[in-house]
Amino acid sequence: MTSTADVTANGLNVHITVGNSVTFQTPDTIMNLGGQGGVAQFGDTLKVTVVAQNEQGAVLRFARP
Repeated sequence: MTSTADVTANGLNVHITVGNSVTFQTPDTIMNLGGQGGVAQFGDTLKVTVVAQNEQGAVLRFARP
């Protein structure tokens, strides 16, 4: 099972896909994280931490870097 969401945070549009991993896609970047504790940082605009994750979804923390 795969879950997807489109999120706009701090002015940045991010497409998120959750399955066996968490994938973050912006117009310029694709990051694939293995799961809990992973951090995706998009320059000085946005930092996303994977708090928890399984095949059905993820809990993400959004912050400024």
